[in-house]
Amino acid sequence: MTSKGKAKSKSNATTHATLQQAVGWEPVLRHRVVIAGHVIDAHTNRAIPDAQIELQDMPPKLRSRLSHLAKQQAPGWDALPQRPDGARTALDGSFHFADLPSGSYQLAVAAPGYAPAERAVVIGDAPQSGPLPGLSFQRFSLLPSP
Repeated sequence: MTSKGKAKSKSNATTHATLQQAVGWEPVLRHRVVIAGHVIDAHTNRAIPDAQIELQDMPPKLRSRLSHLAKQQAPGWDALPQRPDGARTALDGSFHFADLPSGSYQLAVAAPGYAPAERAVVIGDAPQSGPLPGLSFQRFSLLPSP
């Protein structure tokens, strides 16, 4: 590292320490964990747009973050069109949740005209269901409702 690089690194550390002392600021370290996938019709293999995916169970770290966000948004939290614990599929049936802490999740999928589905997902820094660390790809095949 050059002397200029060392000075910049020391400056960043000093700024961080100063902010932390002055205002209790703590940097947010973003996780690179992602749950992504597709929702399709089990009979036709066609994408199901506008299906609702919810994180019903999650690690305590995310539950705490959601609780804090809910308090900030109260009383409109339940009416928000987009929340970190829910997603809607795009026209191609795709969905994703990004910046999640490692841990166990329970995903629930619902779409009008289809039977709901649920799945447990465990994800962390090591590869789980794909070649990339921290990525879990889920494919939900929904059966039409009777």
